[in-house]
Amino acid sequence: MQKRIGIFLLVVLVASLSFGTLQAQDAGENVLIGAFDVGPGGAPQVRPYMDTAGRTWLAKIWSTLVSWNEDSTALTPQLATEWTRLL
Repeated sequence: MQKRIGIFLLVVLVASLSFGTLQAQDAGENVLIGAFDVGPGGAPQVRPYMDTAGRTWLAKIWSTLVSWNEDSTALTPQLATEWTRLL
């Protein structure tokens, strides 16, 4: 009997969490929901300058100054609109 009650409560919990998620999605537009890795003690591990497996995801959050063109022969502007070479 306790096993059935436990299963029933689990089903109710899952259903209520699903309903809450649907309500949150309908609450507004232009909402970014993301998750980040955290290290020991909850220290954030988000380092956009590192080439990690999450680099593609992070590129949607942080813009770079420049990026390589499709064939990696020249730089194209992102945030920087002009620059001069110092060396």
